[in-house]
Amino acid sequence: MAHDHNQSQIETDIEKHWQQFRAQVIPAEAHQIQVEAMRVSFLAGALVVMNTVASVGDNVTDAERGADMLEALDESIRKANALVYTAALASQRKQPN
Repeated sequence: MAHDHNQSQIETDIEKHWQQFRAQVIPAEAHQIQVEAMRVSFLAGALVVMNTVASVGDNVTDAERGADMLEALDESIRKANALVYTAALASQRKQPN
């Protein structure tokens, strides 16, 4: 039962982040095909992150090494977020009003 709740929460979190990403990055007038292609790409990125996190638990027996790996992953995620949102802001500034 707890597994189902956790899975549901993860799916809710991913959907929330997708909606934030869509609002901040994809132009409102984007064609539905572009939106769907971006969603697939977004979900693929989320899958890579989840697989990376899972591999830490599967492949690391040393807690310190696992913590170091998760910290490195967190730093990579923060850098990627900054790049995406900086690019989105720059793109929005270029669009005519």
